[in-house]
Amino acid sequence: MCCDFTLSDDQKQTIKSTILFLTESFKMFMATLLCIFVPQRCIENADNVCTLTDNFTNLTKLNTAVLVINFITLANFIYLYIIEYKRENWCIKFLDIDYDKPNTNLKEEINDYPIYKEEMISLNNKYHKLTIITLILNICNIIISIILIYGYYYLDYRSITVLITNVLLIIDKLLSCLSISNKSVEELLPISAYMSTPVIFNTIDSDYKKTIELTNITTQPIEEQTVQTLEKVQTEK
Repeated sequence: MCCDFTLSDDQKQTIKSTILFLTESFKMFMATLLCIFVPQRCIENADNVCTLTDNFTNLTKLNTAVLVINFITLANFIYLYIIEYKRENWCIKFLDIDYDKPNTNLKEEINDYPIYKEEMISLNNKYHKLTIITLILNICNIIISIILIYGYYYLDYRSITVLITNVLLIIDKLLSCLSISNKSVEELLPISAYMSTPVIFNTIDSDYKKTIELTNITTQPIEEQTVQTLEKVQTEK
């Protein structure tokens, strides 16, 4: 007997968002810990390059402060990714993408689903606020890391190229988050953060539509029977 391993669209989207979540988290892990992963100069070593051990030992007060800020920024980024991932999975579960409907369709349709609307607004607001906090933290983190690396431990061109690469990764991610969260909050559009191109969830998922419609269908005969019974009682009186 052969097992059916066909994946639904929701399952495919969930797998894709999970893979992107993990790969982007790893990139940000490298990019935020600048005072660890940017090549620096240690004259006591034979090749003058600081090792990972050097970046954690015999630290000055400035070294320690920068290291702490690097890890605080990383923790904040991880929390942002968790909220972003949670929001994405909520959209995949409860919403859908219908190319035959306008992008703004959900604005009207979701009014019939007040619980979903409240949850969506809450997730969008949290995502937006956390993006702004993460942006401010990263600006501070980049500035203080540059002061440490180029003021005290500059090695050579490698220090510049690695730093610029990491900073560009951070800027690209945060600008994307800011654009998505702004539109999602201002226009009530749950834009996907993990699709290859910006995609807007513009309708309620069919699974949840069916649930509500079936509930209405099954309760309707009972209501009609109740009305008929009341009319009969009144007639007899």
